[in-house]
Amino acid sequence: MTLKYGYYAVFRTDERIPPPTGLIARESSLGPVRTVLWDPFAKKWTFEPEVGARYLYDDQLQEFRTPVSRAEAERIASEHLGTQLPSEEELHRVCEEAGAAPVQDE
Repeated sequence: MTLKYGYYAVFRTDERIPPPTGLIARESSLGPVRTVLWDPFAKKWTFEPEVGARYLYDDQLQEFRTPVSRAEAERIASEHLGTQLPSEEELHRVCEEAGAAPVQDE
């Protein structure tokens, strides 16, 4: 199975004024939404499907995020969040360890 990820920068306002204040990594599957976000309070990447789904699909919150490449997500994590973006294998592990529903290929 080949995992695919989409990355989204999150901003404080719908004007998307830099710098981004968060990142969402979305694992693509036919099943439920599987998103991993940087938690600035816990200082770790966490499985947050409800929060991720709101930013991805809620009309009011979609204005606060924009898709970015993996390279741009890595830069945002390093320069603005003070962390490293995990590998896609590690992102998948975070989802699995949180008890996420198994991935169904797209």
